[in-house]
Amino acid sequence: MAIYCAKCGTKVGVIGPCLTCKKAQKQKATIFDPRTRKEKAAMKTYNGARGSGGCIVRVDGQPLPDCLHLRNHSPNGFEWGYGGSGPAQLALAILVDHLGDETEALQWYQGFKWAVVSQFPHDGFELTSDAITAWLTRQREGG
Repeated sequence: MAIYCAKCGTKVGVIGPCLTCKKAQKQKATIFDPRTRKEKAAMKTYNGARGSGGCIVRVDGQPLPDCLHLRNHSPNGFEWGYGGSGPAQLALAILVDHLGDETEALQWYQGFKWAVVSQFPHDGFELTSDAITAWLTRQREGG
């Protein structure tokens, strides 16, 4: 896989500034499979940590929206490491962000909570979009 500038199409190799057009490629980089030249989404990373103010979850360094408008499991915030309401809210928020489809996220989030979010270590976690895609693929294939 190679990363190309979304503006000029120059191969940039890594997510960073394109030296041809000087446009920053941060999270907006376009990734293509070199064999098919079909666009793939850039990988995201979800990080959870515990602090004095509670659990903080970020996606690529930005706060993860809580999606309380879809389901209000935990108005007090995200949690992980067990199968309760805070982990349900986190599972839903991660899948909404990852899929970009609220309806599909609502279909899968409870299973994702039990299989993935409830297994995160208490202290914190890091999860990639590739791992989420792999889990969703297994579920869609009946596994």
